[in-house]
Amino acid sequence: AEEMAHFLSTTARSWVGRRVEIVGAIDDLNRDPRREPLWAFLVWSIALQDEGGDGDGTPPMGSRLEALVMSPEARAGETISVKGTFRGANLFDDMPPGSQRKAGDWVLKDGPFVIWVTGKAPKGSGFSLEPSSRSDCRWRLEVSGKVEREAGLIYLKAKKIRLLGRSPEDAPP
Repeated sequence: AEEMAHFLSTTARSWVGRRVEIVGAIDDLNRDPRREPLWAFLVWSIALQDEGGDGDGTPPMGSRLEALVMSPEARAGETISVKGTFRGANLFDDMPPGSQRKAGDWVLKDGPFVIWVTGKAPKGSGFSLEPSSRSDCRWRLEVSGKVEREAGLIYLKAKKIRLLGRSPEDAPP
């Protein structure tokens, strides 16, 4: 975890006084109930939060993709922004087979939370990702659009896509 220590010592100082979103899970690694707990915090994304939305009237969502997946009915029909890692045209079977509505649909994932993005190709100012390319599945995106539900799945009809940079893992699982 030398890389993590270096990252935190050089980057975390800039977080003082700012809202930081850390998405992950806490687990007790000690399975013996007679011993003290040994806690581990597993992190799959860290992001600075823009408290005012993205400047185009789209409201902030807190833990964005997680909040959408955990309570999609609360966001149905709304225009929102979510962040996640590009996963191509379901190249890693994150979504059920046959759930892609149109040939151009693609998947966005943050930790265990996954949605379909529809209505817009994964490209924007200065970038273009290929839905059939696994090597493109290391980029994080912010997608703004309207929430739709169908057959228990979540689709985001994209209006705007922004490249955020490489995924912290830098390689798809």
